[in-house]
Amino acid sequence: MTIQYQQKKFIAHDSLRNIEKQKSFQEMSVKYQTELKASENKLLKAKNEKQKWALLSTIVGLILAFSFLIVIWGRLPLQKNKKR
Repeated sequence: MTIQYQQKKFIAHDSLRNIEKQKSFQEMSVKYQTELKASENKLLKAKNEKQKWALLSTIVGLILAFSFLIVIWGRLPLQKNKKR
């Protein structure tokens, strides 16, 4: 009878230890996944910010280029009239 009790006690203790290990593993897995998502979000925000500044710089550059062309084309008729 004592041997059966010891075996049942060992099995119960082992089962409880396995449950605790599974719970700990699940908690660590959730923590890792959360940190991974936070890291991915941070990288995506940085990439988005970089793309926003690149687009803004491109737009400003195009506006400046078109303004320069308009000024040059506006002066061409004046230069032709001066030559005559």
